Amino acid sequence: MGKKWIYVNEDNDSARYVLGYSGDNPLICIGINPSTARPDDFDNTMKSVERIALNNGYDSFIMLNVYPIRSTVFENLSKEENEYYRRRNKEEIKKCIQGMEGPLNVWLAFGNLVDKRTYMKDCMDDILKVLNEKEVRFWNAGRTKADNPKHPLYLRKDTKLEEMEITEYLKRKQWI
Repeated sequence: MGKKWIYVNEDNDSARYVLGYSGDNPLICIGINPSTARPDDFDNTMKSVERIALNNGYDSFIMLNVYPIRSTVFENLSKEENEYYRRRNKEEIKKCIQGMEGPLNVWLAFGNLVDKRTYMKDCMDDILKVLNEKEVRFWNAGRTKADNPKHPLYLRKDTKLEEMEITEYLKRKQWI
């Protein structure tokens, strides 16, 4: 039997909210913003996310993003947030996790790009509020020199995830 895809995007494909497939033991990955990946047509970041999820004992994964606008070049994202996309991202994440039981395993994987747009903090705050409605275990795959969770694109395929103390991270970033 094939994968049961989960895919939520804008009709014009300008934004993607959710991409992954369901299983009994999913890993939720939160990246910075989506690129070109679609079901059965992964870009290199999504290939890396899938490999690392499977290598860490998960049978599936769901990719979410701090900001849902598609762009292959981060610098091309607007310097101003789009409130519609921010609000819809929060709604779609809430729908995505609604039926999940047990502790959610959430891998933060947005790298230093989270610091490059001021609205990313507010978007991440929205996501954390939604996630805090559930029991969550946070993970990362190491940290950058700027103390952010490393982006998956540059990770080895055998990278092991490390549990992350989210409150301490948010304090160091001065997000709380």
